[in-house]
Amino acid sequence: ALRGGGARELVLLVGTMQLTHDVKRNLVPAFAPTNKMVAHICQLPKLLSACKLLNLDYDDARRLRGILSKHPASGENALAVYYVRNIPTNEALQILSQRTDLSDTASPSSVMELF
Repeated sequence: ALRGGGARELVLLVGTMQLTHDVKRNLVPAFAPTNKMVAHICQLPKLLSACKLLNLDYDDARRLRGILSKHPASGENALAVYYVRNIPTNEALQILSQRTDLSDTASPSSVMELF
């Protein structure tokens, strides 16, 4: 469900979905050992986890960001609910805070600074 931003949020959603598709279909296979099936390896776990955070539903992302900022000690468990296990709590919070739909600023910094 899109909130008030309508078309802008749809573009952002499609953008994160395209990034995730490109990572899974192009980047991961490019770095896969030739003797392994792509489905059985995870060469870029941090990047894949970042994609999961970027593709969370707005309400889930907002809720998770609140938990991570107010209760960082329980961050690992909160992230595990969304199958995010390869990013520390502080970096997950930074990624969520940089989502355009959750950020307070007009031009957030790049998420790629984390990699």
